[in-house]
Amino acid sequence: MNKAVFPRGPGWAERRGNVLAGDLSYQAHERKPARRRWRRTQFDTPLAAWFDAASEGDRVEVIADVDSDDQLVRVRWRIRRSSFRQQLTRCA
Repeated sequence: MNKAVFPRGPGWAERRGNVLAGDLSYQAHERKPARRRWRRTQFDTPLAAWFDAASEGDRVEVIADVDSDDQLVRVRWRIRRSSFRQQLTRCA
C-alpha cells in the first residue's frame, strides 16, 4: 500500500560539501523546525542538476516531501515561475 505524501516548507538550504543543509520542519503547520542535511540521492532531478552546478555556500529554496509518518520521501527544488530563468542562469 502506498502512503500519502505531504509537502513541507518551503525553506532555504545551502550547499555544504556533498550535502544541502537547512532548517525545515517535517511536521504539519511547520512547528519545530530542525537542522536538516540532505544527500544528493534524496533530490528530485531539477534539484540534483542545480546541486551539481552549485558552488559551496550557494543557496536554494526547497520543499521536502514526507510521508504520513513524517519520514522524508524526497527533496524538491522550489521553482518560482518568475525567477526560474534567473536561477538557471546562476547555475550555468
